[in-house]
Amino acid sequence: MELSNRLYYPVFALVMLFFVLAFVPRKELQRTFWFSLLWGTGLDTILVMLFKALNLYHYIHAEPFELWGSPFFINLSWAAAVMLFLHFLPARKEWYVLPLYLSSYAWLGVYIGVFLTKAGLIVETHWRGIYRFPLVYGCFYLCYKHYQHLKKKDWNSL
Repeated sequence: MELSNRLYYPVFALVMLFFVLAFVPRKELQRTFWFSLLWGTGLDTILVMLFKALNLYHYIHAEPFELWGSPFFINLSWAAAVMLFLHFLPARKEWYVLPLYLSSYAWLGVYIGVFLTKAGLIVETHWRGIYRFPLVYGCFYLCYKHYQHLKKKDWNSL
């Protein structure tokens, strides 16, 4: 049975939601919800709008759940990805642990983008899948730095 192109987006979002509910404790969900919407959904929406305006790539088959050029379910999936990213942040302080952790998330972003391209859901005009690696790496690094900054403050008052 072949999955319709229009169903990939909501199915992917449901899978991400399942992972979040399976691994992230409820208290941590409540604490990181708005942060993940900012760094996941918000940042992805801005980047997709920018990339579409620059004619780098664009999504297709996003209707009827399209948000400014990108499938709404993909935007929500990025919020779940940020929650998982924050939950599994390594506690170890060796110099190589964080770059390896960030690299693993960046490679996941590359592979998901390649899958969506091969499934005919992304049309790459002036873009290659490997470009996602530094982009996702940088975004998750900035997300990590912002999260660490907030943790140094009184996180419970936020």
